[in-house]
Amino acid sequence: MKKIPLLLLVMGLAIISQAQTMFDKGVSGFSINAGIQESYWEDGFYAGLQYTYKGALDLSFEYGNFTYDRDKLEGHVNKYGATFPKVPKESVLAFGAEYWVLRTDPGSDRGVNVGIWAGYEMENYTDSKLLIPGDPGTEDMVEEWISGSAFAFGIDFSIDFAVKDGWRLQPYTWLGRVFATEKDKVNGADETDNFQGTGAGLGVILQKMLNNGSSVWLGTEWDMDNLENANDTSFEVTLGFNLGFAK
Repeated sequence: MKKIPLLLLVMGLAIISQAQTMFDKGVSGFSINAGIQESYWEDGFYAGLQYTYKGALDLSFEYGNFTYDRDKLEGHVNKYGATFPKVPKESVLAFGAEYWVLRTDPGSDRGVNVGIWAGYEMENYTDSKLLIPGDPGTEDMVEEWISGSAFAFGIDFSIDFAVKDGWRLQPYTWLGRVFATEKDKVNGADETDNFQGTGAGLGVILQKMLNNGSSVWLGTEWDMDNLENANDTSFEVTLGFNLGFAK
């Protein structure tokens, strides 16, 4: 019986890309956010901190905690008769940077933003043992996912609309290339698998401007990733607060 290739990788990098620059050009500041994610394979929550330098360079840190849908995982591997004794879980640490090559000057009713970004994430799995019955006369197999990591880079595009009385709307989209590594154990022996694919997202942020460049915002995003044998589509809702510094 061969091991079953199944990538338990949630795209924390998609979370980073949702931390759009919501500061005016030339304004520096911090942004904190928290949100929930629902997807085909797993559900969970995340929170993050972002620093923006003059509205041109973003540095992000995110943490996420997710619980997998055991029934869907077992449905994916049911042709092998494999089972998960427990419900797999995952924690994610993600770091990202984005440089905005184009920002519209403040005061415009409509602004265009174009950025290039890169991110790195680390995953840790728990309760991820998979029991695989062996062929007649052979031993059963125990496969366990231990950890993973991923690097991605891509492009970001958004448009800022001034709605009314300090309210702004920002639809955006992003596209990226992902390279992932996953470490597991098969009957106690360490193994490593490499994957690559693409990720993309489409979202919108509603922002209420406060004093001195600060704001509160609510964002929603639909995104997908295609990492060989682990296609996934997810939906996130994020609430954030931006603390801006005077120019």
